[in-house]
Amino acid sequence: MEYDQHFIDNYLRQKHLLTSEEIASFEAHVKENKALAEELRLQEDLILGINHFFDKELKEKLKEANPSTSLKVFSLNQNQTIAVAASLVLLIVAGFFLFKPSLSSEQLYLSYYQAYPNIVEPAERGQENIQDAYALYEKGDYAKAIEKFESQLANSQPTEKAPLHFYMAISAMELNDLPSAEENLLKVLESEKGRFTNPARWYLALLYLRNNNTEKAEEELKILQGSNSSYAQKATDLFEAL
Repeated sequence: MEYDQHFIDNYLRQKHLLTSEEIASFEAHVKENKALAEELRLQEDLILGINHFFDKELKEKLKEANPSTSLKVFSLNQNQTIAVAASLVLLIVAGFFLFKPSLSSEQLYLSYYQAYPNIVEPAERGQENIQDAYALYEKGDYAKAIEKFESQLANSQPTEKAPLHFYMAISAMELNDLPSAEENLLKVLESEKGRFTNPARWYLALLYLRNNNTEKAEEELKILQGSNSSYAQKATDLFEAL
């Protein structure tokens, strides 16, 4: 049996929709299939990362909206967080396409781009060291984060370099340093296929789109469409919008 993104989503968030036989069969396949195990782990990490970022962003937005009021913000559970975040994304993207049927490359980029959450060392799971590269990344101090990532690269093993190059790339995109971002994303893709391969390809497609290189963007999106990953549907939607 082939397990698509919908099944994995149900396994992580709505197990009650699956039979005990389906769950047992899936878990057996996870043990035997390295690619499937990586996809499952990525989705688990994304839920943690999105939950952490979404709660923090929600608190800040509420403070900005009403700074004179003391607001109590309740953390959302995983199901609520993903559901609300997904609904917001769908509404925003739907709004763009409803009212602006013909979007430029820049508008499409802005519609789809969002900084990738820190799933390697989220502050809530690691030591609270404000000088750590990933902590600096979470704070939005991207220039200093890049410096830290670069210093870590010098002392890291080849198998440890992909996450560092990936987050350096996203930091560079946030700073609008697209040449550096492209260089680091390509290095991720040159390494052995792992958890950051598909995310790197997605951001590379967005980067090419930002540079008005539609042909290269389409090449990356086509690969993602056939990846059976969480990016397959997004890649299809963006490809059809080009």
